[in-house]
Amino acid sequence: MISHARLAAARAKVARAHTDRFAVYRATGAKEIDPVTYKQVDELATVYTDIRGKVQTGNAQTADVELPAQQVAETGLTFHTAYEHTGIRTNDIVVCLACRDDPDMVGARMRVTAPFTKSHATARRFQVKRIS
Repeated sequence: MISHARLAAARAKVARAHTDRFAVYRATGAKEIDPVTYKQVDELATVYTDIRGKVQTGNAQTADVELPAQQVAETGLTFHTAYEHTGIRTNDIVVCLACRDDPDMVGARMRVTAPFTKSHATARRFQVKRIS
């Protein structure tokens, strides 16, 4: 069994690896008009305005694509953030605000596709899917 002190030290070490910045949003259920496209979109409430984290590719898995005599592998994405950042839920939108090593990630939008479920974790890790 891991002690609380060792778990806290491991969480602090992992949090130092989270060098990129993100915002997290949640649909309110209301609609609004996008000022650029003039299309009706979901109104978003802010869950977190600026948290540290990272995005990492996950394990390759078979995609839901049917091709004759072929299997297509799909690599999933995982959003990691500090264990203290509670309240992120499935369908929340994660937006990259700053990325130290990949400027092309800035502005990337990802939807949380699965909840975080793990005890004694060193970080919160959410499966996400890139939406823009």
